[in-house]
Amino acid sequence: VQILNPLSSDLNAMRQSLLQPALESVAYNVNRKNTDLKLYEFGKTYHLIKNDILRLAFSYTRNISDAEDITQEVFTKLYENFNDFEDIEYIKKWCIKVTINKCKNLFLSSWNKKVSFFTDNNENKIPDIDNITKENTEVLDTLLNMPKKYRIVLVLYYYEEYKIKEISEILKISESTIQTRLQRGREQLKKLLMG
Repeated sequence: VQILNPLSSDLNAMRQSLLQPALESVAYNVNRKNTDLKLYEFGKTYHLIKNDILRLAFSYTRNISDAEDITQEVFTKLYENFNDFEDIEYIKKWCIKVTINKCKNLFLSSWNKKVSFFTDNNENKIPDIDNITKENTEVLDTLLNMPKKYRIVLVLYYYEEYKIKEISEILKISESTIQTRLQRGREQLKKLLMG
């Protein structure tokens, strides 16, 4: 009878070979649970902010197809980086910044410049977001026809309910410029609505 030394390499190799499948199984189950939890949390976040992101993209592009494409790209990018975030408000701000950048990239692309000449204006109808009422439809329609510098600030302030300081951080524009654009945008919107 041979007595094995507990420190012998043969015994350690045997332990490793016995433990390896168990460790792999545990690691697989932990990864699966983490993935399921990530999907669950991502799904909750998606449902909380998807209409806000779609509305913002639509207010930039004024085209529902482009807005939906941008929204999809934003959430794809969010999913890829989802483990880096903890706070829903931070996620929403991050998504708004990514949305704005994607919209700007769309306008700068040569594809958009070539295609926009041929697009049908029937696509530029207001999407059904958050149960838009008949009264809101007129305001939104007028808002969407305003210059972009006023339109975006008004959407972020009134529809997304961001404070002037937060809009300033998101758009990387001074607070005084945001206040001026809000004031001029409100005046212009009032004139357009009153005819």
